[in-house]
Amino acid sequence: GLVPAMVFFVDFIARGLGAGAHQGSLFWIVYGVGAIVGPPLYGLLSDRIGARPTMRYILLAQALAVAGVCMTDNHLWLALLTLAIGAFPPGIVPLMLARVRETMPGDAERQNVIWSRITITFAAFQALAGYAYSAIFNSSGGNHRLLFMIGAAAITVALVADIVLPWFARDRNTTQ
Repeated sequence: GLVPAMVFFVDFIARGLGAGAHQGSLFWIVYGVGAIVGPPLYGLLSDRIGARPTMRYILLAQALAVAGVCMTDNHLWLALLTLAIGAFPPGIVPLMLARVRETMPGDAERQNVIWSRITITFAAFQALAGYAYSAIFNSSGGNHRLLFMIGAAAITVALVADIVLPWFARDRNTTQ
């Protein structure tokens, strides 16, 4: 869900909207400001309300922001959405660390194992997604908004999975 904005957003502004490379670079700066704000903001939220609720709110906000890119050509709205989207890639790191600690309290060795697996899985899927989105972009004739909608759908799947999967774990634990 993160790849379309990370890889294709500037091209969307520059070529997709016809705003040119200069405007695209300005949006990339806004994305960078979001990247600076994301980790401390997500960490603060996680400290205040917990990692799991923060993760859910952030996933919802990201899905809406990425989908929102598909619904407007207004540069002010796009800048606000870009700020929110830029916060996610670096902001997810401390949030996931908090979630791992929340899931396995007091077990640093197990936390390290889980964090290693999460990092490897995340990196592998980012690379695969990059190839897949590039292929979709090429086969769709350069449809940026299609990529953003797929990204929003992927983030929504993550949110739904985080909400629904614990129910199945509870059911499995009660039947054993």
